[in-house]
Amino acid sequence: MEAAPMETGRPAVSLGHVGPKYLLRLSAQKAEVDLAKQFLAKGGTLGGAAARGTTSFALSHSDTHQTFLLTETNQAIDLPVPAKLLETSRATFFDETKGSMKVGDSVGPHVLLSDRTRLNVVSTRTGAAINGTLVSTLSGTASVKLLDLFSTVDAKQAMVGENVAGKAPRPNVAVTQIPVRYPNWESINATIAVCQPQLIRVAADGTETEVSALFFTPTEQAQRLAQVQPVLKSIYDRAWQMTKDAVFAPEPNLHKSVVAERDAGFDMSGYSLAAAANDTPPALKPEVAEALLAATFEAELPSTHAQMLADLSSPSLKATSKYSRSIATGLSAAAAFAMPYRVDGTPADTPEGLKMFQSESWPVQANVDFGRLADDCDGQANLANQLIEQAWSLKTTGANMDALPNLRAVANSIGAHYVHGMTVLAANAGHADAADASKKSIAGHAIVTALPKTGFAAAMARGARAKIAGKFVVEPQFQRAVIAAQWEALYPQWLLDEMPADERPALASHEAARQLQTAAIAMGPQPLAIEGTTYASSQLYEHDDEKREERKLEFIGAKNSLEAFSPNILRVFKTLDVCETGEHAFYNALVEQSFSPKHGLMTSGPLRSMNAACCHVRHVKITPAGDVVGTGSSPKDLATGNFALVPLWTAGTEDGALIDEAHAEALSNTLPMRGEPIAASEKIFNKNMATLRDLDAFFHAPGKPDYESFPHSAIVSFASLVGNANAITDVAEVLKATPHVRGEIYGLDTAINGLAIGASGKELGRYIVIEVDLPRN
Repeated sequence: MEAAPMETGRPAVSLGHVGPKYLLRLSAQKAEVDLAKQFLAKGGTLGGAAARGTTSFALSHSDTHQTFLLTETNQAIDLPVPAKLLETSRATFFDETKGSMKVGDSVGPHVLLSDRTRLNVVSTRTGAAINGTLVSTLSGTASVKLLDLFSTVDAKQAMVGENVAGKAPRPNVAVTQIPVRYPNWESINATIAVCQPQLIRVAADGTETEVSALFFTPTEQAQRLAQVQPVLKSIYDRAWQMTKDAVFAPEPNLHKSVVAERDAGFDMSGYSLAAAANDTPPALKPEVAEALLAATFEAELPSTHAQMLADLSSPSLKATSKYSRSIATGLSAAAAFAMPYRVDGTPADTPEGLKMFQSESWPVQANVDFGRLADDCDGQANLANQLIEQAWSLKTTGANMDALPNLRAVANSIGAHYVHGMTVLAANAGHADAADASKKSIAGHAIVTALPKTGFAAAMARGARAKIAGKFVVEPQFQRAVIAAQWEALYPQWLLDEMPADERPALASHEAARQLQTAAIAMGPQPLAIEGTTYASSQLYEHDDEKREERKLEFIGAKNSLEAFSPNILRVFKTLDVCETGEHAFYNALVEQSFSPKHGLMTSGPLRSMNAACCHVRHVKITPAGDVVGTGSSPKDLATGNFALVPLWTAGTEDGALIDEAHAEALSNTLPMRGEPIAASEKIFNKNMATLRDLDAFFHAPGKPDYESFPHSAIVSFASLVGNANAITDVAEVLKATPHVRGEIYGLDTAINGLAIGASGKELGRYIVIEVDLPRN
């Protein structure tokens, strides 16, 4: 902290009528292994191939992050100091001191900051997705106290008043080293050297003045949040005990209640609730997310898109039953379009060459390179979940949803009538493109499941009446009250009031809804699976025997007709609900589902008063006598209502409030969205667009004979469109090798503004769908 600030000497840049703003200016450089050089010299696996990537920064409470290409050469960077950070710090100071302290007159211009303010960092590398596409991949993260970057003076020189206590001043250290590590791995992947930090006030006329950073310790807040770590440990222990009391026999350790966050999380402990992943910040600005969803839903509902938007202008259950499956499939398409698949982990240099070391990392940071960032199943599923959470958040915080009709449709369908969230399940492969129902092995997998609230409530009621290890999940005297409170949390009065008048009575109480759910098990809203690793139908089960047989034959026909055209760079649509065996092609059993800690089931006062609030549930098997004897629900179980849910853990009033506060602070230190388009190769984009236009002309060439065909729909991965100069050409050549193939390409001339720009400023965002009729085998 400098007590005598001065002008920076930089030329003034007028801000127009905007008031003064603040920024953090610092010099930074980054040291890391030259993986590209090592790969070229020694070779290695495809997963190990990597090169330097970008580094993203954000201060606590930021709305957007800033991205830079840091090297060993020192460079100055500017980071906005968010107004919310200043407001929150000031409010906390006055709330805790209650006027007993004030800043001394000798300090001069300053900003007052809590010493819990942090600088948050996400580092990426350039790597390869499973299909060879050039992508960004997580290298590591860091989160450091902003205070630690500055030299300090004794607080008694800055503050006057009662009980002023200060720490010994730290000498002026030339450089602060920030280690960048993979979230659950101690090895350092890079270090960022930071020096000469300054807080700058930028006046309305653009004049810059350095100001002092005045840090204070919010003692009461620190004491409160210190209590959350024992709570988190208790949750972990209780959840782990649940895996023993309600065993998932095929893989007893398939479970996740707590996740690692490097130097962040609850009370900066390095850990957060696994359910917190459901509150990962959205990847895109609302208007860009709206444009993307408009493209995906138009592709899914080409003749009824406009009617769907009209029908879901309010939270209609009938309209949800009609459209929710297509909406969820569209969300799978969005994830497949935007995020290539790559296993969790990071490459490392070894004497034998570069090798990929797998290490799971659940996503909590916002997408730093939307359209190019690759991730494992959890990251891809979470991207779809973010769109639902963003839609619901916009709706419930008063945004103008008339300007966002596609997001409104998501909010008024899945947001209003489903419990959705990250789900851990047992599959037969690590990702859907490798699905093989003949395999007997168990692979942990993550998707988003969306369960109709009516079915979810019925399953929770079954679980409430059950016994685990001889003890009731909910004591009998509280069961009716807990079940009623859960229903009120699922359908609060304000939501009922927004629904069409003729639909409200059926959902007015749990008892009424139970009758509706029983009567409409096959015709009402269906459970949905939003698969992130491939573009897939959200349907989990077909109730009608004849239609199920038809879907099985379609699955076999699609699989056979693709053999001559695989593998390729396209994200080809798949149905997974039934395969050659008559069972689901990919999912064996669902184990656990989490949802946002902000959900009404977690924040409900009545539920907390009965120690029954929760945001993480386990699928359990119950005997006719009411005893829990295991875990796991099949897709058919979900569709037929033959499943039960119990909380993985619960919270009461005191712990619930503590979790709220710790979760809010953790979110304030979670890297937010990028907030601006990515820069992409206009040259590669133009080449691929020309190839696609030529392919479209080939599809429509006159004189093609009729042939027995199977229709396919495929998405052009955005990372391939702007980052792979050859793969789309290869696909076109393979298709042209069969001269009579017909097809149609959509989206070539519809830009998704704000997604990506080229060097000339050209908008490169395109959601391109190829529909092609392939010969049957």
